[in-house]
Amino acid sequence: MLTSLNFQAPCIEMKKLNNLWLHITGFTCNLKCRHCYVSCSPTNKSRKFLNLEKIKQTLNEVNKADLEEIYLCGGEPLLHREINNIIRLCIKHANVCILTNATLINDKKARFLRQIEMDNDNEIIFRVSLDHYKEHKNDEVRGKGNFRKTLNGINNLINSDFNPIITAVNIWEEDEEELKKGFFDLLSQFEFEV
Repeated sequence: MLTSLNFQAPCIEMKKLNNLWLHITGFTCNLKCRHCYVSCSPTNKSRKFLNLEKIKQTLNEVNKADLEEIYLCGGEPLLHREINNIIRLCIKHANVCILTNATLINDKKARFLRQIEMDNDNEIIFRVSLDHYKEHKNDEVRGKGNFRKTLNGINNLINSDFNPIITAVNIWEEDEEELKKGFFDLLSQFEFEV
């Protein structure tokens, strides 16, 4: 015999919004990583880029006193043609965290972003995806040549006094301590603060 159960999920009141996530490039990315959980790629145009006016409108609706951090993600947020203006706008309201593969960060871009940060009270934080400390393993997942492009982007950020956060997916289920040591050894060639 089947009986009907009435189940009420707990309701949690949202008292304040501390973090705002802006998916600014939809699913468009310059890479096509095998493990991407949202199927981002250069050809995935299923969502349009978020326009600057919509971002302005959203920021005007948020209680700025509670806002601590704005996350810019995608796809690859640095593909957005208005990225410089988006960062300039967002950093006036809170710290800005850019989730990126860093392949598009050349020396000029890194210096430009440093200047934006210096002109404001908040900071720009980079979370850079790099899935292995060995080139062949990273490129197996992210595409040939992307390991070196990402390291170049990381180096450019470090040279402009940023200390990016490196994020990795342990796809090969390797020993965590060995993985940490491999990344530490790799990144020690830069002036990277671990």
